[in-house]
Amino acid sequence: MPTGDDMNRYASRTSDTWLANSADNWTGLIDRHCPHRRADMKFGFRETCGLRCCYHGWLFDHTGACVSQPFEETDDVEGRFKDKIRIKAYPVEVKGGLVWAYFGPDPAPLVPNYEPFEWGNGFIQIGFSEIPCNWFQCQENSIDPVHFEWMHSNWAAGKTGDTKSYAPTHLKVDFEEIEHGIVYKRIRADTNEANPLWTVGRNCLRPNSLFTGNYFEWRVPIDDGNTLSVGWFYNPVPQDMRPFK
Repeated sequence: MPTGDDMNRYASRTSDTWLANSADNWTGLIDRHCPHRRADMKFGFRETCGLRCCYHGWLFDHTGACVSQPFEETDDVEGRFKDKIRIKAYPVEVKGGLVWAYFGPDPAPLVPNYEPFEWGNGFIQIGFSEIPCNWFQCQENSIDPVHFEWMHSNWAAGKTGDTKSYAPTHLKVDFEEIEHGIVYKRIRADTNEANPLWTVGRNCLRPNSLFTGNYFEWRVPIDDGNTLSVGWFYNPVPQDMRPFK
């Protein structure tokens, strides 16, 4: 899983929120600013049951409830002003080495338990990159098989004038709408209809994901002109190293 600093760099870029980890290892996503004096919760500190604001010490749990107000509780023991205070919080779930957050209305949907998340005998690598374009442009790229021939294979050769090293050309492509997205298939000059590129294809999952067998990519909007691309890779270990944990 990415470190707390990495996760919060992206949480604060894609929404005005802060990912809080308590000392007893729960994870919660809360508003970036304390509702008291709008202090930045980035500077808060972890305690057993939540994240405490650095400004006046108000403590919030992962549901957004205020569970401690040191001065107010001393000044008016019976007042229980903390019961009237909440910070905006969003449901999160840790799965596949990622923290998934939901920003919509209740009830929150279940996070898909994709089969690769349960695979053993291998390593998981997760990469993040910010791309200066709209997320839908990125997703359109995910369902474009022909660009592999030119962008991924021919570009380097073409820049050096080595046209003899060009990749096999695409002869046929097809698209099939399925329950959870679209499958694209292709036949190149070096393959035929028995090849997995045609019999299995690649999956673009609604609304913003690509799955290729051992690799996911999610296109997360930051704003209208920027996207956070999240790549998830499974790398198996050799057979002679299994079982591996």
